[in-house]
Amino acid sequence: MTPPVPSGRIDPEYLQQLAEVGEGSDLVTFVIDTYLERAPRLLAGLQQAVSAGDHTRAAGFAHDLASTSGQVGALGMTAIARDVEQLAAAGGASPTEQCHCLTRLLPDVLAQLQDIRRSYAPSNR
Repeated sequence: MTPPVPSGRIDPEYLQQLAEVGEGSDLVTFVIDTYLERAPRLLAGLQQAVSAGDHTRAAGFAHDLASTSGQVGALGMTAIARDVEQLAAAGGASPTEQCHCLTRLLPDVLAQLQDIRRSYAPSNR
């Protein structure tokens, strides 16, 4: 039996906590902007490392993707990226399937974050 694929939904509590810690929306918009820029590059690097069989690089990219995804509340991305990191670090089975899941989830995560980002725009404060 195949385990269910984690959701691509953003947990808004993570970003709300950032807004409270940062005393406003500036920290939230910075974190979202950083994710929008970095996540596609991290996933591309991860895919290349997995394709090349470079477990060390794959684990590094997966770790970074898990961390940045966690910061924005993309918990499904975080969970899968952690799985990839563990598989790559163990040097056993290739995490190709998990990379495909990340590829399917990322566009939805990015779209949600862009929508959330707009809600933090100066005209909406």
